[in-house]
This record gives sequence, structure tokens and C-alpha cells, in this order.
Amino acid sequence: MRRTLFTLSLAVLTLVALQAGSAGAAEKTAHVTGTVTSLTMTSITIGGGAGGGAKFSRTFSVDSDTKVIAKGASTTSAAMGGHTAITDIVANGDRVTITYHRMGQMNHAAEVRVTAKSMMKK
Repeated sequence: MRRTLFTLSLAVLTLVALQAGSAGAAEKTAHVTGTVTSLTMTSITIGGGAGGGAKFSRTFSVDSDTKVIAKGASTTSAAMGGHTAITDIVANGDRVTITYHRMGQMNHAAEVRVTAKSMMKK
């Protein structure tokens, strides 16, 4: 009887641990790299090649919690009194790596890192 109770308790604990682990998996972040094709104050769309000749396009929401990393970004931010918009730092044609997570029905960009500035003139 004790052995059955112990086995049952162990099975329940294992099940609870697995469910807790899968709930945390929904909050994990992912990364994607591409070229900026569209940019507004609230969203960024990137595109690129997905291998085998396939192309992709993904849109991410951005907000005040989105961290933007780029060469010269701190100088730009300081010149504007510490308040800059993503559109002041990132531009169409820039190559970026976005760290994101699901937030409701949308992908939220937690970090946008500019890895290469566009050669296009503004």
C-alpha cells in the first residue's frame, strides 16, 4: 500500500513539473535576422531568404520596452535628451537581429540589434 501511494505521489509530482515546464516554454525568446522592409513607431517588418530560394517576411510589435542597439545609438539618444524613437535609429534596408517572444497574437520585439546599416541615403 505504501509503495503504491509513493508511486502515485511521484507520478503526480512529475506531471505537475512537466506542466510547469511547458507553461514556461511559451515565454521563451527566439531570434531572427533579416533586412528591415517597413518601420513605424509601433512595428518593424523584416524580410530575407529562408534557404532553398524561399523568402520570409515577419512583423514584430515594438514599444517603449523594446531595446534598440546600434552603433551611435547612445549619441543619438543623448542629443535628443534621452528620448529617441526606434525610427530615429533604425531605417529601411538596415540588417537587424531581433530577439522576440509571443505576446498574445503578436510577436513582440524585446531587442532590435542593428548589425549593418543600409547603404541607401536618407
